[in-house]
Amino acid sequence: MIFHFLLQKVHLKKSLYIIHFTLYILLSTSQAQTYLLPSENIFKPITSNYFEPRIGLAYYPKTGYFKVDAGKSYDLILFKFNKSNFSFGTEFFMHALGLNIKEKRLPIDVADGYFGINFSFSDSSSSNRLRLRILHNSAHFVDGHSERNLTYQPKENYVNDFFDITFQKHITKNLNLFTIVNYPIIIHPKELHKVNLSFGFEILHKFIDSFWNNENNFFITYNIKLTPLPKYIGTNHLMTGIRFGNGSSPKVKIYFSFYNGENLFKQYYGLKVSEYSFGFYIE
Repeated sequence: MIFHFLLQKVHLKKSLYIIHFTLYILLSTSQAQTYLLPSENIFKPITSNYFEPRIGLAYYPKTGYFKVDAGKSYDLILFKFNKSNFSFGTEFFMHALGLNIKEKRLPIDVADGYFGINFSFSDSSSSNRLRLRILHNSAHFVDGHSERNLTYQPKENYVNDFFDITFQKHITKNLNLFTIVNYPIIIHPKELHKVNLSFGFEILHKFIDSFWNNENNFFITYNIKLTPLPKYIGTNHLMTGIRFGNGSSPKVKIYFSFYNGENLFKQYYGLKVSEYSFGFYIE
């Protein structure tokens, strides 16, 4: 009886906290300007983080393979306060590994799909940005894997429901630092159930004031990630290239990339790669 009474008190206390938090959010948002489907996102994709929504293509000269990216992130609702902005959104994206072109077609070896929701925050100056994502990721071998007699099979098919928190600090208009903390909620294989940490920077430098009525910037960005395979290793990713585009309009990045560390495609978990590529993507 006493235990039952205490349990009821605990549930009541939790319910009061939830009601209080809900009322706080409702009162806060009632004082904000609200926008449905705003024209641009608060948080832009991190250039050197491969696990971001983007549209693009990369070519690996060493193997002749291609990486195809397709996807987009949208802020669905935006709240503008006096000193900060807050948004709720969704994102769907995938990347696939295309093998050498054969008989005018591009066989796909493996594809990784991601979908989920995100919450983003920025201060009034936009120098500090924060993003929380809750995503599902599953990896799949495709027709090209069997067509090319690629016999590798993982011990277990990869699937991961995870959240990640990204903090981005703009030191200047042309320099930003970022930190990403990624934690799997449910993951198979279970030995990969460990925190992933990333750190990096991006530098922009304007080198042509106007070309085709666009601002053009040279960029260089670097990301180091601590990844469990299941033992922790360092994954390094360096990108450099040119970014074309103005203000909040879509931008195109043409780049050279060097990557060393965990395999990007999760069905190949536990395997390491070292490769360079040339490519472009639209952000």
